[in-house]
Amino acid sequence: MESLNLTLFDIFGFVIPGGLILISLLLIFNVKSITSITAALKNISSSQIIFFVILAYVIGFVADNISYRLYTYLGPVLRSYAVYKIEEFSLEYRTRIHFVSPESFSIIERWNALKTFSYNLSFSFLILSIYFIKQGSKKRLLYLFAAVCIGVAMLLLNRAHMYDEYYAREIKEAVKIISTSRGK
Repeated sequence: MESLNLTLFDIFGFVIPGGLILISLLLIFNVKSITSITAALKNISSSQIIFFVILAYVIGFVADNISYRLYTYLGPVLRSYAVYKIEEFSLEYRTRIHFVSPESFSIIERWNALKTFSYNLSFSFLILSIYFIKQGSKKRLLYLFAAVCIGVAMLLLNRAHMYDEYYAREIKEAVKIISTSRGK
């Protein structure tokens, strides 16, 4: 059996945002309260941690599609440029970049991971804001937390666009270098 490898992309792109979404959903649907979640953490077993990580990964992976749609829809509203489309660079180019310049490929993947982490975490904060809005009628201060969550979500979407710019620039540069070296 092959070993299961979680990369930094998986952890930052799916597990962390998925974990926040999972906790937010538990809170929204009154499955647990914040105090009961913190109390449960004191008696947690390793199998429960593994189950949580796997469930967070799956939720993060599913949420990625929704998050990306939110990112491509709200992004241009927040910034004055469109989301960069990299489809023109086929898998063949990405494979060449990986073999010709592993350093460039590593940088490109880092920007992609940061972009994915940012827009997925943005979605997670929007989900968390729903909990604070729902609870705001009991404690008015929670409306402030909801507003902060929405602000953080918008900031993270903005940050995702910055990482997207860097990602697109690095891919275009690597393709240009590969194309010129191929022509020699």
